[in-house]
Amino acid sequence: MRDLSSRKLASAKAPHGATCSEKFPPTTFALASIQYIKIEYALYTPDLHGPNSTQMVFEVTNAANGVSTGCSFMRVMMANGEYPDDSKDWHPCLDRSLDVDGQEVTVGTSARFDWNAWNLAVNQSWTCGDG
Repeated sequence: MRDLSSRKLASAKAPHGATCSEKFPPTTFALASIQYIKIEYALYTPDLHGPNSTQMVFEVTNAANGVSTGCSFMRVMMANGEYPDDSKDWHPCLDRSLDVDGQEVTVGTSARFDWNAWNLAVNQSWTCGDG
């Protein structure tokens, strides 16, 4: 697995002189360093104990504001041997900051993954103070 902590995950500076919505129109996200990790314990190894799990790790960059951050979330098998349906759960990513006209604002990023459909969704939000 690639260690995202060794990479410089970037905050960004907004262009001066326009409203927040003019500076940051709707955009797409770029994904990098995607890792899918699946851990399964075999029935024939009784000395190894633990739940089966899957984990998704990636870096996401917003093309509109230049902010990149790391995301990681895990799904763990329940005691009944089934995985929970967490396809609608949003998992928080690392918070970053954005400089908007000299004011630092927090950029919150979250992601969800539908494990059955293999569909990833990313949401990013921040408040600029201009309504």
